[in-house]
Amino acid sequence: MAQSQCCSDNVPFVVGDKPHQPTNVTFPEHAFGIKKPVFCAFKSAWFQTWPWLHWDQKSEKAFCFTCCVALSKKLLSASRADAAFLTKGFQNWKDGTIAFRKHERSDCHKEAVDRVVTLPSSCGDVHELHVADAALAKEKSRQSFLKILTTLRFLARQGLAIRGDGIGEPDGNFHQLLALLSSHDGSLDKWLQQKTGKYT
Repeated sequence: MAQSQCCSDNVPFVVGDKPHQPTNVTFPEHAFGIKKPVFCAFKSAWFQTWPWLHWDQKSEKAFCFTCCVALSKKLLSASRADAAFLTKGFQNWKDGTIAFRKHERSDCHKEAVDRVVTLPSSCGDVHELHVADAALAKEKSRQSFLKILTTLRFLARQGLAIRGDGIGEPDGNFHQLLALLSSHDGSLDKWLQQKTGKYT
């Protein structure tokens, strides 16, 4: 996966469909403490325990991928934002596990999970649902139109008139054949009804 790039609007990185989680790399160590410094580094094993972790190579910091996505889509409440995992980045590896657990329990993270993961998976993307419905309606219309063309072709091959005398209810062969077909085809009947009751 390509490295993320700097982004404006308080969103630290533009990420793809999953967090950047390298495993075959040596993470840089940082000293913690002054008198007796302890050197610690990010651990790739943390990706397994906290799959939302996103490693940024440029800043050598960790971010919460889920929260960053929510922030980039303006789905996070400003009062709940956790700057350490959103805009500043986290780098205190000595207390890493404690900080990760705390962030995972935070209102910020819970809100991000609800709006980025839970809600879309349970409701589906509105645009995608609309496109799917439109495609289905288009296919049904195409099938109904083909049946109308088949009816016209049958009458032409048989040398039969299409229209009736034009008095009263439609009594022509075309209308009668469509009425017969639609009585056995709910999809065609519904499509014809949508056309204000007219067959042409």
